[in-house]
Amino acid sequence: EDTGGIGWGHFELFDFARAERALVAAVKAGGRHNPATHHYLAVTLERNGRARQARKHFRIAARLDPEAFFVPVRIPEDEFVAIIERSLEGLTPEIRAALDNVAVVVEPWPTSADLEYTQLSPLIVGLFSGPSRDQRNTEDPWSHMPAQIAIYQRNLEYTCRTLDEMVEQIRITLWHEIGHWLGL
Repeated sequence: EDTGGIGWGHFELFDFARAERALVAAVKAGGRHNPATHHYLAVTLERNGRARQARKHFRIAARLDPEAFFVPVRIPEDEFVAIIERSLEGLTPEIRAALDNVAVVVEPWPTSADLEYTQLSPLIVGLFSGPSRDQRNTEDPWSHMPAQIAIYQRNLEYTCRTLDEMVEQIRITLWHEIGHWLGL
């Protein structure tokens, strides 16, 4: 029984079209009873712009194994941004001041360009790019590039069963990326 491992490999390599074809084939070849195959297909379908089909497969995965899989929490982007803003307000004044020149952006997912040099999964939930605060004082021209923290909304939603979990995971992700900016 093909459980979609080849399809998921294509997903991890940012080849979402091949991932979808392989995962659909895996479901047809006997993986229809495998919740992980449905989950991976759902994530891939959503990434390929097929949100309604994705919801169907998230529901199937959750029905087949409700302890391991669930239908992701979805919140509007403006609410997601408001949660980030509240998390930033909860930082100490010193850390907030250190973030004055760091852009915090919300994207649904990372692009292949975001991860071109990092070899990270397309499912990462946040990414700090640019030089850390400690690197800004060097003569290297790269050290003067703008710093940015990207928070990936859809990927965070894949990790959360409830809105409370979402709020906590956004906070953790934001603090983690701020740690990279601070050179930790």
